Amino acid sequence: MTNKRVLFIHIDFYEYNQRIVNKMCEFGYDVDCFCEDANFNFFEKLIYKFNPQYAINKNSKKQDEFINTLAIQKKQYEFIFVIKGAKLTNKFMTELKQLNPNARFILYLWDDIVRVESFFENKKFYDKIFTFDRIDAEQNGLSFLPLFFCSEFKTNNNKKKIDIYFSGWEQIRYNKFRKLKYG
Repeated sequence: MTNKRVLFIHIDFYEYNQRIVNKMCEFGYDVDCFCEDANFNFFEKLIYKFNPQYAINKNSKKQDEFINTLAIQKKQYEFIFVIKGAKLTNKFMTELKQLNPNARFILYLWDDIVRVESFFENKKFYDKIFTFDRIDAEQNGLSFLPLFFCSEFKTNNNKKKIDIYFSGWEQIRYNKFRKLKYG
């Protein structure tokens, strides 16, 4: 029996990408990866600060090159699993769907919809969309699926009493936490 093939499209986020790949491999999937974020050297980061279109163009070029590689290799996937997908162009998604007409396209949003620029334009490509955000799920007809965590972070130590715990990116959440803490 051949393992099912998965194309995992992700953003760079610490070591989570590799942990997700490892878990899919444990379940018997053959996994190929594509990071939607283009790599920028120091000089390019400066250009991007003053010209955001530069990053859009570089990401688009990266996506075109990846599609060309897939077309040459004639790879077929049973699943296309995307986390976030904010920078994926409509052209990329159209061509990916054409190259993999029988694949199930699955999107997992571990960010609010408002932070995923291409969500409404690209949602038609996905067979199933999950979100960590209950409100986004209810308002947009998506499947609610809370965030996941790595099993090594699980603890059985119930001796500590914790009244509040915050884990997250600064942004708005930090301000809400400060308001809660200081009033």
